[in-house]
Amino acid sequence: MKTISQYILVTIVSVEFVIILLALAFIFVWPDIITSVSSLLGDSSDVLKHIALIPSALAIWVFSESRKLLFPDEDQNKILQKWDDYWKWRIHFNVGIFYALIFAAAGLIAWAMGAKVNNPIGFVILLSTVVGSLVVAFSVYMARITLSEILIDAK
Repeated sequence: MKTISQYILVTIVSVEFVIILLALAFIFVWPDIITSVSSLLGDSSDVLKHIALIPSALAIWVFSESRKLLFPDEDQNKILQKWDDYWKWRIHFNVGIFYALIFAAAGLIAWAMGAKVNNPIGFVILLSTVVGSLVVAFSVYMARITLSEILIDAK
């Protein structure tokens, strides 16, 4: 039960979850705000393709870096695996991967469905997937730095 509650906590109390909530709020509650902004943007399919693929590229990077978070160098791996709060570290890792997949999938679906940047819903989806995936990538980057600091102190 402790693990499940930790998963729920880490998933809901996160910047990524706030980004998803804001995206939904802009689509369903404040569409007028987004309509005025998105109508100012041009309609270029090349821009759409590049923007929609950013979350997928960042997800690939997150997958690559996340493996290094769980399995650092061989001698340091033992230190990390024996850490009392390793299970929490692992939950943060799993939730980060989950969000990276969500944002990448949403970006690919928006691209496949031909979402337009000058369409309010397309604009919100594309913006939220890019911002969300950047937040996940930044979190993984900061986790790598923190892991290096923890392992240096443990030596």
